[in-house]
Amino acid sequence: MTETLPLAALLAGTARAKAAYPTERVRIEKGLGLCLDEAVELRIDGSALVRSATEPETTYTVRHGCCACPDARSKTPAGRCKHLYAVSLLRFAIKTRLTGV
Repeated sequence: MTETLPLAALLAGTARAKAAYPTERVRIEKGLGLCLDEAVELRIDGSALVRSATEPETTYTVRHGCCACPDARSKTPAGRCKHLYAVSLLRFAIKTRLTGV
């Protein structure tokens, strides 16, 4: 992230995600943590790179709603990992900032 996003927008997105996916609270909160740690890089092609929380030298690509991490491929409901949530929360916060919605 090159600009500081309003914390309120990230928290609003987090609350919406938790309401939509109540069993995914932990992954959503970890996704928020990745946003706050500035571990998400949105790319011009629509994909995103997200730094691993446990291995900082590792990044995962999120593209078309799918993440390449092991968690998304085998352990999560519908592939919704913390990296995917981080990208979704960041995009929500940017949209909120730009549109005021």
